[in-house]
Amino acid sequence: GVGSAVRSAEPTPAAVAQVMSAAYFACATDMPEFSAVSAALKGDPDAEALQHEMLDGYTEVMATALAPHSTLPAAALRLRCIAVLGAAEAIAVELQRGRTTARDAVAALADLIVGSLVAS
Repeated sequence: GVGSAVRSAEPTPAAVAQVMSAAYFACATDMPEFSAVSAALKGDPDAEALQHEMLDGYTEVMATALAPHSTLPAAALRLRCIAVLGAAEAIAVELQRGRTTARDAVAALADLIVGSLVAS
């Protein structure tokens, strides 16, 4: 999964971000109906709870992997991870609509991840 991929990455912010981004879009492109399923789940309370649980799990993996590369307090880093995942979902929609390439999607998300690591 993502956790093992991140652990095998070179221990630099850019390498960790690249692995996370590539893993996210690998999941999104393996399931072309990803955004439709995501939208449909928002109407079902049980499915929505499961989706939140999955988001929480991914957020924790992400925050844990990025913590050594950030000076932000844990709560602030976690909130930024949630924001980045929202952006990732939007980029995935663009990718599925053919408006960007997988390479550009991965690069954009990796840049957002790295940019989220420092306080402004």
